[in-house]
Amino acid sequence: MEQWTKHKAKWLQIARDRGIKITFDLWPASHLRNLLQDPENAGMLSYWFDLPVFTSTWFAKHVELAIKDLHERYHPEDHVKVQAERVFEGLARTDLLRRDSSKTLDRVDEAYAGLLSKLKEKGNASLSKHMRVARVRDGISSLNAIRRSLHFPASNPWPVAEWRLRIRRAVESIRTLESNPAFAQYVWRGIPYTLTDSLRSLERFLDSVSIRADGCRQVLITGLTGMGKSHLLADAAESAVRNGRPVILLLGQHFGEREPWPQILSTLDLAYTQDQFLGALNCAAEAAGTRALFLIDGLNEGAGLHIWRDRLASFVSHVVSFPNLSIALSCRSEYRQHLIPEALIGAMVIVECFGFRTKEEQEEAARKYLEKRNIVRPSSPWLAPEFVNPLFLRSCCVALAAEGKTEFPRGLRGTRQTIAYYWGRSQGICTRAMRELTDYRDQSRMRSCN
Repeated sequence: MEQWTKHKAKWLQIARDRGIKITFDLWPASHLRNLLQDPENAGMLSYWFDLPVFTSTWFAKHVELAIKDLHERYHPEDHVKVQAERVFEGLARTDLLRRDSSKTLDRVDEAYAGLLSKLKEKGNASLSKHMRVARVRDGISSLNAIRRSLHFPASNPWPVAEWRLRIRRAVESIRTLESNPAFAQYVWRGIPYTLTDSLRSLERFLDSVSIRADGCRQVLITGLTGMGKSHLLADAAESAVRNGRPVILLLGQHFGEREPWPQILSTLDLAYTQDQFLGALNCAAEAAGTRALFLIDGLNEGAGLHIWRDRLASFVSHVVSFPNLSIALSCRSEYRQHLIPEALIGAMVIVECFGFRTKEEQEEAARKYLEKRNIVRPSSPWLAPEFVNPLFLRSCCVALAAEGKTEFPRGLRGTRQTIAYYWGRSQGICTRAMRELTDYRDQSRMRSCN
């Protein structure tokens, strides 16, 4: 204790000399041991003092293993950016989300600067100092709190409700300005509206799927077969690996009719308890300055109907109880009501996969799926409605390429003709494969007889 007192006095003097106010608290070895033995710190103990399990190489390895078992459901070379993938920017609170938020605020600042510039034109500088303009200035200045909040650690929730209140106050200050006769000519010219529009855009941004996912950290991705749910999760996992973010990718097809946690830990080859695992994953995310993604694809597959209905709500709650963890699950739309409790649906952000929905997505799909294989686009509309399904479109393109064809058959229209063509080409490929397999088996038998 004498040594502690001596060093503390020296440190305090150094701080005073530099004008720094600081306190020093003694944590003796007994106190540290008690902290380390606290069950709540089990994951932290595992992450910092066990063998270095959660390295970038470890995450990359297990993501790669999971992706191998997706087979036809994921082909990164055919990836097309879709709106639905923006949800992962919020789940992980990425730098891209922060930049997008900052750009939206920049547009508000630019619109306010434009308003002041117009007010100062033609000798009307006095209007820029008007009391009602000062209220607008104060309203816009209050939005700087949003910009400061963007740099919060990933474990700290963004105060979105407070942000909305600040925006509403700023909009109200502009309405007060518009109602003053002194500003009638500017209102007539629509000048204040630009600022109001920029604030409305900021409000809409706060309603985006990215911001909502950032707030609740739990997402359910649904959609019909082949609409890209598995692709979406696999791409998010690979993106996390590339950017040094911790990520776990699990496949529903690997789950049997047992408790989920022992199966998960066995799949990942970890000798941890579930709390140690989640705590260590939480620490890995904190050390990386981000959030870890916990992804499960295809809840309806494997023994999903037996294991998830009565366990999913507590499972998700357990994961998000760790402040640096986010979870995303995928489930076929037909199974949603059988697997996902209503209370959980109300707490999650729901993302519906529609395949290639927008014109931009369809254009990119045409480039990736057709032009890369030298297949001519069909005449307008360039694709039948069935082809917005990524798995369906890719299968047809692969079938065409296998046949050595460079265009879709003329008159290919409607569901029946499309499916007939698809199955006909698929059956042809399967028939050739079976014939090759039979020939190989017969040749093997002949060699064995000789």
